Amino acid sequence: SEGPNRYMDEERRRYVKLLSPDMAFIKTKDEIPVFVAGSGPKTLELAGEIADGVMLLGAIGESYIDYCMEHIRIGAERAGRKSEDIYKVALTGFHILQNGETLESESLRQAVGPIVSVCFNIVALSLENHKNNTGTPRGEPLPDDVRDGIMKFTKAYPTDLDNPERKHLSYYSNYFFWNDEFNDVLNPEMIKASTLVGTPEEIIDTVRRMESQGVGQVMIAPLPDPVKAIDSFHENIMSRY
Repeated sequence: SEGPNRYMDEERRRYVKLLSPDMAFIKTKDEIPVFVAGSGPKTLELAGEIADGVMLLGAIGESYIDYCMEHIRIGAERAGRKSEDIYKVALTGFHILQNGETLESESLRQAVGPIVSVCFNIVALSLENHKNNTGTPRGEPLPDDVRDGIMKFTKAYPTDLDNPERKHLSYYSNYFFWNDEFNDVLNPEMIKASTLVGTPEEIIDTVRRMESQGVGQVMIAPLPDPVKAIDSFHENIMSRY
């Protein structure tokens, strides 16, 4: 850590020195936990094999969490590890239904639609790769009750570009903003499966159920207004949990 230490990346070599390592600006002695963000079965299993923690995208619905946990367990057992020792974080959106609001309300769709679409688009593309690499039927092994709905998000961010790097930038140039393409795939079932939506009591019950399934932390994407979303989650959920 005092350096200079050799840094190697394939054929590229250079020296790196960390400044003031004893002043606690940079940790050089403690191990840094490694988290893997996973959606497809192979990545979830890899997280079970090697990661300290795993980030689950839009993992709110009971059957979808069970799917994630099962593949983390498969990887962990393959590596001689215990799945329960791996920390699980669920990345999701949050919205308290106001008077008159329903899962069909445009205000709700605008609030959580981008989060649903980002998370399930990544899941769908992961399963498309899984199908292409293994010959598994499209969408398997996602649970039956969410499989078709999730796989519709494959085209949530359409682009005509073929270059992988430019294609990725085009896909997510408006990562957490509303896109009219969401209208064709966003429905109440997918909203409930991927976000914390409802009354405060309903949301707290959902978080407790997630905890019982092995989720250790909920990470909120605070949209559409970050300050209001964070304050609301603290006042209505965290302070009453």
